[in-house]
Amino acid sequence: MNPHAGESATDARKSGAVPTARRLEPPAADESFVAVVGTATDGAALTAVAHRLLDADGVLRNALGSDGRQEDERERYAALARRRRLVVVTDRPSTVDDADRIYVVADGGVVEAGTHAALVRRRGTYARLYGAQFGQDWLRETADVADE
Repeated sequence: MNPHAGESATDARKSGAVPTARRLEPPAADESFVAVVGTATDGAALTAVAHRLLDADGVLRNALGSDGRQEDERERYAALARRRRLVVVTDRPSTVDDADRIYVVADGGVVEAGTHAALVRRRGTYARLYGAQFGQDWLRETADVADE
């Protein structure tokens, strides 16, 4: 049974409801910075999801395996998102934690979607990927890590 059955699209988005591969909810019109996060081994699936989220005027930035400075990437993403929708594909969640919406891909499909705070509170795949960047296991943490 779907625990999010009966929720509106907005309620589901705020709660971090999981869009299925066939029913991938596109970003809202005011969400100009969208991220698709996963491991580099999910590269093809990450890119496929990103293309489904990209609108006609949007920009796709594939940052898989990027070794650029996090601060430089964040500034570049913010500048691009001010002009048009930006969809970033990355295996480094900390570079996109300020995205309007984050889609998390694992095992070839989207497994989570929401804001950074909502996804970290869920303590699912995103929290594991995010924490791993800092050598932390956020799935075992007892303190609230959503403000990290």
